[in-house]
Amino acid sequence: MSSAACGAAYSAACKLRVHCVPLHARSQRGLPCRVDSFLFPTLTGVFITVFGAAFLALGGWLLALGGSPYYVVAGTLLVVSGVLMIMGREGSLWWYFALFIGTLAWSLFEVGLDGWKLMPRIFLFAVLGIWCSLPMVVRPLTARHAARISASVAGVIYALSIIGIFWSGFAVTDARHVQYEALSDLRTNSALPAVDTVDTDWRYYGHTMAGTRYSPLGQITGTNVKRLRKAWQYETGDLPRKGETTAGREFNFEATPIKVGDRLYLCTPHRHVIALDATTGKPIWTFDPHAQTAANEYLACRGVAY
Repeated sequence: MSSAACGAAYSAACKLRVHCVPLHARSQRGLPCRVDSFLFPTLTGVFITVFGAAFLALGGWLLALGGSPYYVVAGTLLVVSGVLMIMGREGSLWWYFALFIGTLAWSLFEVGLDGWKLMPRIFLFAVLGIWCSLPMVVRPLTARHAARISASVAGVIYALSIIGIFWSGFAVTDARHVQYEALSDLRTNSALPAVDTVDTDWRYYGHTMAGTRYSPLGQITGTNVKRLRKAWQYETGDLPRKGETTAGREFNFEATPIKVGDRLYLCTPHRHVIALDATTGKPIWTFDPHAQTAANEYLACRGVAY
């Protein structure tokens, strides 16, 4: 066989072996190999390492402030997995899988089967796990058939976790959906106040629980509204403090009072709650919660609930 033919055969053998011999093993044996064969594991390892370093730094800060140690542990495992992947080690896949299982267990313990709360905790890890289970990442890292099958199984687990997040999330949404009764049923419900009391009151921000914003009272009409005169006036005394109307900040009275029986209830921009006599406008009581509103850019209170 000519030297050219031998060279071609050797080159073909190297190209064949590059897909079945792990990166670190090839370097140890001195085998020539193509750079693009382990490009995906290397770039993935760099991303995981940087991601883990950020977790580790910010998690350490949080731990110093008395927060959860989870982020320090997760960051450490991410860095270990990322560095091993850059080195072309098969173990990087299993370190990452261990991190995911631990994160999944911690998340379920913390928030249960609420998919929308699980979303920010495990969704990104699951997506990255699916990427790490793809052949273009796994094959350069291991030549063992069993390891490649295990990586595929891990990918299925990552995918099933994403499906589980959305399934449990929509289940929680359905469970929280409120089924409103028909208005006629509400009127006949003995647990509610009498019809005449409900009609003459304004118990909710929009008059009714459905927010209809309509009053059935007919004493004031389009023909007599022009004869209305002011019966009483009340000033809350809640005025803007220094700096609350400058530099783009606003201070507005926007409350819609509610009426229950012979009383009106309202609130002020500084969160004072006031009860007035609906007939005379005289104050019955006031409550100042001493709310901390110094950082509020927009000071207003739309109303109270009864």
